[in-house]
Amino acid sequence: MSNKKKPTYTVYNVTPREGKDDFWNRIGGAFAFESEKAGKGISIPSLNLVLLEPKDDEENNKTSE
Repeated sequence: MSNKKKPTYTVYNVTPREGKDDFWNRIGGAFAFESEKAGKGISIPSLNLVLLEPKDDEENNKTSE
């Protein structure tokens, strides 16, 4: 039995093409997670990316700039 989790999302790179449908290139999976320190987020291991929900103070700083 495998210990690997199934991805929560499938990750695509979408390339617009003139006069044709956009080209969707599947590049990996993404995994939803939650931690006490970071909060809720999504990890995309194949791209070494982590998406986090903004903290309240980050949201306030963005709107005041």
